[in-house]
Amino acid sequence: MSLSLRKASKQFFDWFAGRLVTSKVSANEVSLCGFVIGIWAFMMLAYNQYASALIFILINRFFDGLDGAVARQTKETEFGHYLDIVLDFIFYCGLFFFFAVGQPQLIFPVLMIVVAFAINHLTMTAFTIFAVKKKFKKNDISSLYLLGGLMDGTENFALIVFMCIAPGSTSVNSVIYFLLAIFASLSRIVTARKYLDKGTVVT
Repeated sequence: MSLSLRKASKQFFDWFAGRLVTSKVSANEVSLCGFVIGIWAFMMLAYNQYASALIFILINRFFDGLDGAVARQTKETEFGHYLDIVLDFIFYCGLFFFFAVGQPQLIFPVLMIVVAFAINHLTMTAFTIFAVKKKFKKNDISSLYLLGGLMDGTENFALIVFMCIAPGSTSVNSVIYFLLAIFASLSRIVTARKYLDKGTVVT
């Protein structure tokens, strides 16, 4: 996602979050509410109701952006960050699983997607854990493991949208996604090798 789009998105969510904060709604409550709504997408995918599934997915992603904005205006907590990561991971894995339930002939492409998704997030999470331990600055951590925005979450969203709009293209899209994830993951490993033992980021 481009910097200008991120800035515009942040401003929108901050404005919306301000209304929730006045009602004393917590960021964790927003996260859980979005996840529960997202569960309906699982059922829609299992029954090949892709338009309905996409609506619930979009609502879930809206709540995913909103919980962070609420946290920034109230109090960010370690558990809140943890909950957000866990629910996101479960949500996407659930989407892939129930898509395969509705399209069993596409089980192999979906398995490729799940493996790529897991590897991509593993390399991001592992790098973050050790970068925090080394006391890297937050901006340095983000810029290093996101590699300029490659496989930062936007691709996950784009993939599932394509799976809903054009299920027949999943085989091709799974290969593209897999290659991008492997490239991004290998790049993170190289980056980790370069910086983690130094304990500092050289800009």
